[in-house]
Amino acid sequence: MIGRCGSAILVSIAFMTIGSGCQKELGQQAKPPVIRIAQTQDRLLNPLTEEIKKTLREHYPAEVVTVTPRSLTNNARSIEDREVELAVIPANVAYLAYTQGWDDLHQAHKKLRGVAVLDTIALHLIARENSNISKLADIRGKRVAMGRKGSTTAVTAEMILESLHLTPEDVHAEWVSGDVAIEELRSGKLDAVFNRGNDQEFAVEEVMQKLLRVKGVRFIPILRSETEDIRSTHPFLRPISVPAGMYGHHSEVETIGVDSLMVCRDDLPEELVYWITRTLVELRPSVARSTHVDPERVHATPIPLHPGAARYYRERELFH
Repeated sequence: MIGRCGSAILVSIAFMTIGSGCQKELGQQAKPPVIRIAQTQDRLLNPLTEEIKKTLREHYPAEVVTVTPRSLTNNARSIEDREVELAVIPANVAYLAYTQGWDDLHQAHKKLRGVAVLDTIALHLIARENSNISKLADIRGKRVAMGRKGSTTAVTAEMILESLHLTPEDVHAEWVSGDVAIEELRSGKLDAVFNRGNDQEFAVEEVMQKLLRVKGVRFIPILRSETEDIRSTHPFLRPISVPAGMYGHHSEVETIGVDSLMVCRDDLPEELVYWITRTLVELRPSVARSTHVDPERVHATPIPLHPGAARYYRERELFH
């Protein structure tokens, strides 16, 4: 039998235990996890970041902060090195990074996990009218700007060359982009220029408008039949059209594009990634109109899905 004194001691211990537990819980609540998103001034990512912030405030308390990346090509490395938790990466870069390494980290980025396919970014091919380039295969033997060496533009252009059984040497590749490419196209030092839609080195619309204002240049289409040959070796490249008048006075142009992926690190909590994924798919109409997230393709990443994302897609019966 426990005496009055003993009972008091037990009650005191119980209160101390509860109190310490409450203090621990309060301490944990006072320090929500920090979710860092590699953020650029991007028409797509900015509104999505705001939507993620709103959702997490309601369903998974976390502090969302944005981090300016060194460049788009560094985003895979930033995830792998635990510098950020979320980033947008082109699908071809994500695949190469996950399977073999990327940039100056020559080992597979096994921490990368897929969250969602966001949209598809077009690759533009512009050529001088006197270059005798009227279709993609005509670039053999021509002087072609491929983008900066190692950039996402260059990686995508090299994959297209590979599908044509060409090397950069076969097209006398110049590893330049932006204003340098424009001036060399204008002066006749270049016959054609590849330019990818979300290259972060410059404002894409401004560069495309400048390219198309160069006297005697035109869009070169990459036709659906050519796209299918490219997709046989690089399935994450997809047919896409550049709408008429997007960069000035031009008609609709068939070309090829690459998906942009939201990726995360493999050790993020399942519940956290579940709510992030749900946010990206179930966007409010006003936000959805400014993005191009396709609910039927949102799960089609070339790298493994994070368990939180996979759980959401199973619930939606988009993924089995």
